[in-house]
Amino acid sequence: HHIITDSETVRSELIEFAGVTPDKVSTVALGIDPRFHPVTEAESRPLLSRLGLAYRGYGLCISALEPRKKIDALLEAWRRLPQNIRNRWPLVLAGPQGWLNDSLIAKIREGEEEGWLCHLGFLPEQELPTLYASAGLFVYPSIYEGFGLPPVEAMACGTPVIVSNRSC
Repeated sequence: HHIITDSETVRSELIEFAGVTPDKVSTVALGIDPRFHPVTEAESRPLLSRLGLAYRGYGLCISALEPRKKIDALLEAWRRLPQNIRNRWPLVLAGPQGWLNDSLIAKIREGEEEGWLCHLGFLPEQELPTLYASAGLFVYPSIYEGFGLPPVEAMACGTPVIVSNRSC
């Protein structure tokens, strides 16, 4: 009788592609778990020490390694930063393996070998709030999302966010 979507983007797509009348579709935005909030350096120390990271000393991207996430473009942009900036604020990638990413994995290895990239892979969910809150910057270059929860989680942690201007 009625459809609920989690973003206006998905609502608009549903109306356009499926021909659903607008009055039959409502948007109810996702909420953020209260675990996502700012943390102090002392609170973050156990996790950051284990991961070899400095409080507010890294850029962060949490994302699956998939073509639509545009991690390759992020790596290229970070590579173009001056060496002293990359050394001071390395890029940290965390998230699941994804798909269609053989060339991306090779680029990640290059960045790690050059010392400006730290690929953590998949992390337990309970570690993500501290990782977000301890980053100096969160970057999410994805060109298509149904909602895009990671940037909102980062903002809830008080971390500055850069996102693409596409989709949600």
